Amino acid sequence: MRELVLLAVLLGAAGLAGWLWFGRDTLTEEDVRAFYAQTDEAGRELDSARVCGMMTEDYVSEGTIWVEGHAKEESRKREDICRDLGELFRRMQQLRDMSGGRFKPDSSSTIVSIDVAHDGKQAVVKTRSLLRLGGLSTSSRSTDTLVRVRGKVLIKHSKGINWVGVAS
Repeated sequence: MRELVLLAVLLGAAGLAGWLWFGRDTLTEEDVRAFYAQTDEAGRELDSARVCGMMTEDYVSEGTIWVEGHAKEESRKREDICRDLGELFRRMQQLRDMSGGRFKPDSSSTIVSIDVAHDGKQAVVKTRSLLRLGGLSTSSRSTDTLVRVRGKVLIKHSKGINWVGVAS
């Protein structure tokens, strides 16, 4: 009996060691969907620290922003994005507080496709989103690269296009 208990403990330890060695740095489609659900939740809660915590330290966002027929190319690093996101969320929280909680941006996002690499080391995800805020509307398309680092899913790179205009 003691041998069976010892065998069970050893098999459990081997399984944990295997996950730590092989599994914790691989991605699945379910991991990707959970990541975007958590990102959406953090955005609704205006939690910029949580959103920034979902980015790798070397995260870069590249893209084109279209405003009233004019395009601007932009490449931004995590540090700048997090600073600006913190300021934006702070202002949005002020508006929410002043309106008694009625100010709520209307947003939706859709995962268009998920392509997990055969080795599970990264996933390339295509998304689209819509944000209506007051009289403005922003429509976005992006291709994101997600990785898992020490068991945590993070976004490493994003390339997208955004259209900003007056909401109709």
